[in-house]
Amino acid sequence: MDYQEAVGLASGFRVVAMCGVSGSGKTEFAKALERHGFVRVSSDRLIWREYGDRFLSLTDGERMSAFKAVDGEIAREVESLINRGEKIVIDSTMCKIVKRDVMREICRRAGVDLLFIYLQADKKLLLKRLSVRKGRGCDDQIIAPQQLEQFCCNFESPLGEENIVTVEQTE
Repeated sequence: MDYQEAVGLASGFRVVAMCGVSGSGKTEFAKALERHGFVRVSSDRLIWREYGDRFLSLTDGERMSAFKAVDGEIAREVESLINRGEKIVIDSTMCKIVKRDVMREICRRAGVDLLFIYLQADKKLLLKRLSVRKGRGCDDQIIAPQQLEQFCCNFESPLGEENIVTVEQTE
């Protein structure tokens, strides 16, 4: 499916969760849904609010703890927004099946449909996009090439899961 078709499809859902490695275009897609009345819940925004640019200087263990805390905060925020009747886009990597399963369960309990948008991009494109980041804010966090390699290795692709739309990202 192409990008514009995916935005159109997603705008018909109450909850949309982005899925993809850093640099794949999740934030831009989520911002497009904001223009359709969605409330964006952003893991990067939550991390930035807590740590700012200090996040890069944390150890791997400290970063993992921060991400786990943010996952819990996102789940609580999504539940609250669903209860208020909002349309929500979750701007996060959703890099693990277990994270996607948590969102599915939250939506199932609330009786709302959830759509995942998987933005798939090759490493060359990811590196190109990440190389222009300057660290000026939550949506511009610097990701080093070695971090990207780690993210790619640890990413669990959602292929074969329910309610997944894959959008192949190109230049």
